[in-house]
Amino acid sequence: MQAFDVICDGFTNLGFDFLNDCARGYASRQIGNIGRIIGLGFFDYDGVTHRHPVFIKNISSFRGNDAKLTEGLAIDVTALPLRIQRENTMKQKSIFAGVLVVLTLMLFAPFASAQTVIEQAAEHRYQIDFRVNDAALAKMLPDGWETVIATQGPAKDCNLRMIFIDRMAIMTEGGKTATPHATRMVYLAIPVRQTGTKNAGQMIIHGLTDQAGDAPGAFGVYQHATTAKMSRTAAASGNVLTGSESWEFAAATGEHMSLQVEYVRGPARKGANNVKFFYPNDPSKYLTFTTDQAIDIMRNPTTNPPDNVKKFSYKAGGGKIAALFDGNEKVVSWDVFPWYIRTVSAP
Repeated sequence: MQAFDVICDGFTNLGFDFLNDCARGYASRQIGNIGRIIGLGFFDYDGVTHRHPVFIKNISSFRGNDAKLTEGLAIDVTALPLRIQRENTMKQKSIFAGVLVVLTLMLFAPFASAQTVIEQAAEHRYQIDFRVNDAALAKMLPDGWETVIATQGPAKDCNLRMIFIDRMAIMTEGGKTATPHATRMVYLAIPVRQTGTKNAGQMIIHGLTDQAGDAPGAFGVYQHATTAKMSRTAAASGNVLTGSESWEFAAATGEHMSLQVEYVRGPARKGANNVKFFYPNDPSKYLTFTTDQAIDIMRNPTTNPPDNVKKFSYKAGGGKIAALFDGNEKVVSWDVFPWYIRTVSAP
């Protein structure tokens, strides 16, 4: 519930911030034709509005609390005593803020109860997009599901992703530090869709993890890697940032995935996603991955960015994933995620 509590709290604060926006500035009393900070302003500058006093007739007289005004005249309210202006503004904005808070809580209550945050993590990722044998891949999907293959863009032709993950900081529900607080893993993910529907997302079909307690995991597909090694380095000289990564995972039953890469870092693009990850053994169930991330596409034959990959090799196969890596697979994108913030929630 934590993620939605933050959202609701944010809107609650917005409501009460209207109270703080009541006239309190000194500049508005010293500089002519400048009004006070307004509570809700569209396309304004720092919430300060110019005055436009309108008069139907001249005010005959005004002397503080003894002012006598001709009935029906329009009044420049900025000429009223400051105390009265403040009291009226405070009352109006108190009512408005209260209504706003109530409506906001009513609006977000169904969403808050719909999702339960399981975990949050800060990660570094290196992702390799593949085109593997379609028939072999289809055998790893549940009945009634199919791959979704992009026909354009950086993911063009990709039907399988191999993602190496350094989970640098892991939090459980409520923001508590998880045990263990950091892990490393690699998994294979497929973009999928329920056949004949718009029900789409991704499916993790296999993974290797350095923690025995993380296997088989929520999706039931992780294996404990009896060999699990990871090394990442970074160096900077002037404006050039270089990096190298070495990953090696292998299970006792023969499944293995490894990567060695050296690269020059390019400009990263910020992105965000909210994706369903379906359970392979029961696709009626899913977890939602909500992410905030930066991606540096280092090599891609479709979008053709500057080729920043200097050295690259990988190995994969054995056991359950042998048919996917038969030597005919093709790499279609090399991507690094220097930071990747992920929240996992369940319906």
